[in-house]
Amino acid sequence: MKIIAHRGNHDAGLAPENTVEAIKHAWDLNVDGVEIDVHLTKDRRIAVIHDFWTGKLTDNSLSVGESTLKELKELSVTGRKKNYPLYKFRIPCLEEVLITVPPGKTLFIEIKHNSDPSGEIISILNNLLNISSRQIVFIGFIENQVEFEKMKKVKKVFTEYRVFPIFNLKKTKSPDEIIEKALAMGADGVDIGSGTLKTFKDLANKYSPLENFIQKFTKRNLSVNLWSLDDPDVVKIFINAGVSSITTNKPKLIMESL
Repeated sequence: MKIIAHRGNHDAGLAPENTVEAIKHAWDLNVDGVEIDVHLTKDRRIAVIHDFWTGKLTDNSLSVGESTLKELKELSVTGRKKNYPLYKFRIPCLEEVLITVPPGKTLFIEIKHNSDPSGEIISILNNLLNISSRQIVFIGFIENQVEFEKMKKVKKVFTEYRVFPIFNLKKTKSPDEIIEKALAMGADGVDIGSGTLKTFKDLANKYSPLENFIQKFTKRNLSVNLWSLDDPDVVKIFINAGVSSITTNKPKLIMESL
């Protein structure tokens, strides 16, 4: 079972999410992987940032898709609580993150859709990736047909790379529905999650034993990653049930609890 640091190790207060510094702090913890979010910029570069607008994370509000990488890099990443020093942290491009990935570690790359509905980012990624295909997992939501076709194309282009569609437990009716969609796009696994701890607890209570839920996927050769799970006790429940990996905002806490 692998531990994936969600947007790097930003919970420690050493650096804001999705910055090179937060990602390096995560590798320093010896996590198995790091998850990042990527958008296509106006000048067809790949920026590492979660939101479509920069306002929640920086000292100014710009649309990522309508800004150049140079314009984005001029911003100061002050963090969601705005407590980091001005001009110490910047929005990185994907190339800056790729060179931090140690041998044997994994980078989960979430492809954000709104800034690139046509899927142009796929061909740009194809020219950028310079580490082993076993070190990359592409993830992305497939909540509508456009997103589904885009992630299906990702798998078609990156045949040697793992692709996990993202599913929100609050919006998905059943594991069978998830499996059907994942297999239809040729996925290697699924990234299942929710914004609340209660949803995970409800899932654990609904399926008894919980292994039955996980085995529905593994029997179809689909790995299961959970996002974002930060409670050590609940993490242990899902580890015992057989999940492949867990994405967490608290990698140090989770690793120390295991």
